[in-house]
Amino acid sequence: VMGSTLKASEGTWSAPVQLSDPGEATYQGEPEVAADRDGNFTVLWKVDPTNDLKSRTLLAGESEWSPSEALTTSDGPAGQRLVPTP
Repeated sequence: VMGSTLKASEGTWSAPVQLSDPGEATYQGEPEVAADRDGNFTVLWKVDPTNDLKSRTLLAGESEWSPSEALTTSDGPAGQRLVPTP
């Protein structure tokens, strides 16, 4: 999963960066992007073949994405379970 940001004041796009972890197989056609009114962005994607969900966030005014975060983890044939957050 790749991402790029637009500098609206300049009308230019940043160079694409890899958001998924290196070597990680993902469902490329299914990343989702969410934005809030404060200008924060979160990208979610599914890992292949487990269907686990991961995300990264770019906070408004920042230039670096957060590290990837696992939102679910495989639990064998029973499916997924949420990863508890501290």
